[in-house]
Amino acid sequence: MNIGVNGTRDILDRTDRSLAPIPRNVEGAPKRTKHRWADPGQVGEFRWVPKTDLHIDGLYQREEVSRARVLGMAREWNWMLCGALCVSERGDGSLWVVYGGHRTRAVFYRDDITHVPCLIFKHVEVKNEAGAFVDEATKINSISVPARLKAAIVSEDPVAVATNTIIESNGYKATQSSGPFGFSAVGTLWRIVKKEHDMAKRVFGTCADMAGGGTIHGEVLGGLFLLATRVKDQADILTGKWLDRLTEVGMDTLSEEIRRKKVLVGRGGETIAAQAIMAVLNKRRRNPLEWV
Repeated sequence: MNIGVNGTRDILDRTDRSLAPIPRNVEGAPKRTKHRWADPGQVGEFRWVPKTDLHIDGLYQREEVSRARVLGMAREWNWMLCGALCVSERGDGSLWVVYGGHRTRAVFYRDDITHVPCLIFKHVEVKNEAGAFVDEATKINSISVPARLKAAIVSEDPVAVATNTIIESNGYKATQSSGPFGFSAVGTLWRIVKKEHDMAKRVFGTCADMAGGGTIHGEVLGGLFLLATRVKDQADILTGKWLDRLTEVGMDTLSEEIRRKKVLVGRGGETIAAQAIMAVLNKRRRNPLEWV
């Protein structure tokens, strides 16, 4: 640590850590080579760009953003907080903001800002733009899961595509909030599709039938998936009398039973949800399911 003028402290350790540890008498190698770190790609070119030359692609980005947040940025604009927008220059020369959409919108509320700082990446395919948008949203900032799914689909992520196909084939649409045929527990479905696609597809279909266009509760979806996976050697609970029982009870009642179980045991999670659903299915049955 270096002490500077007025007691300032430089806490940045500038030690070169790029080389991997090596045995004696063996030639060194960079960590990025030895451990196969990702290729960082092109560096990008810095430019000050007229704000009117910028575009935002609704194919993979949110069409609706918080107007209050945009106005807040415009009202409190600070160049030290702006940074450079990440921009893709497509083959036709048009400039598309990959991330920095709120800042881009904000400058149109200010007459004293005509140009914005941009880091330009040339000839990037739309699917790669979308992939970068997903990475920025998950590794740097945070956006809603439905918005992330939309971008991941454009980036041709196979799990995201499969997840959306399951949602839409049951008449629902990925949304941020639940409503008629709106499905907001996208993260739960996305995760279980990655684990076991076919089972996730069947479970979601069952939940959609139970909900009948209403809310599909994420805890029911996740709990039912876990239970169906756990007891599949005992019974297929998505068919026959088991399915009849699920349909009879309904989505909202299962959600309420899960809530009661959580209060009773003092914790939540998909195991608790699965056990609550199992208790509902086992009621008045001679050969009950067993937790394995």
